[in-house]
Amino acid sequence: MPLQMKTGARLDVIGNNVQVTPALKEAAEAKLAKPLDRYEAMLMSTTLHMKVENRGGGVHDEQHKGLEAHVVELTAHCRDKQVIHLSSESPDMYASLDKMSELFGRQLRKTKEKFEERKDGKHRTDGKLEEDEDEEEVAVPPAM
Repeated sequence: MPLQMKTGARLDVIGNNVQVTPALKEAAEAKLAKPLDRYEAMLMSTTLHMKVENRGGGVHDEQHKGLEAHVVELTAHCRDKQVIHLSSESPDMYASLDKMSELFGRQLRKTKEKFEERKDGKHRTDGKLEEDEDEEEVAVPPAM
């Protein structure tokens, strides 16, 4: 069921092998509110997928499930047709949400900076930022 953020950014929360309780929805909304509010103009839709995966130990009965990993995956569709897909995993769902909040904010900032560089006619080569070759370079005579 989609949650409507106060600024209008849409967040869909889906659960797989986990009951998405109102407390989990509120925690997800609270953790992702800052990046969603800040970069709302860039985003069209955001889907948060929570799941619990069994890791090791074998599943042989209900009481002895073995290790579990709480995984949070986020897919965001941007207006410039970019797709951001992130995944975070930890032994606790709330810790996974914390990690996801940090990752999502960083990735949105990186995507926005790339978009602005392209818009300004700049591009990256070998880790250095260069201007387009439309501008002529002024040759500096060597000092003698």
